Amino acid sequence: MNFRYNGENFYLDVIDSTDTGFRIFHDQDDDYYCGVANIINNYRTVGVSLKLAGLVDNEPSTKAVLLDSITHFFGINLVGIGEKSHLKSMTRNLQLEIYPNPFRNRLDIRYEISEARCEATNAYPASPFPNQLG
Repeated sequence: MNFRYNGENFYLDVIDSTDTGFRIFHDQDDDYYCGVANIINNYRTVGVSLKLAGLVDNEPSTKAVLLDSITHFFGINLVGIGEKSHLKSMTRNLQLEIYPNPFRNRLDIRYEISEARCEATNAYPASPFPNQLG
């Protein structure tokens, strides 16, 4: 991945790896590292010294892809993460809005149907931690 940085602070802290750690973010302008990661046994860590909002999306390098990569590094494989969507057309003219996505502790699901009828909905956990859901 390759990002331009447009954050408030261009003087990021220098972070370098030691022992089993490895470097993950490199400031090419100033030629130093500002992010590291480590795996010891099953314990994983990531440390960075940059403001996420300062990273400028440039396809295929986007903040969403970066965060998805970091969650995968931690073994969290979420699917369907995206921006809050407007009403999406589902089968049989069902209009559905789900937000926030991803969610924590609470999820709102709103729907509209184009004609009077009974509809049933089911929700299934899609979390790698199903015991932590409501």
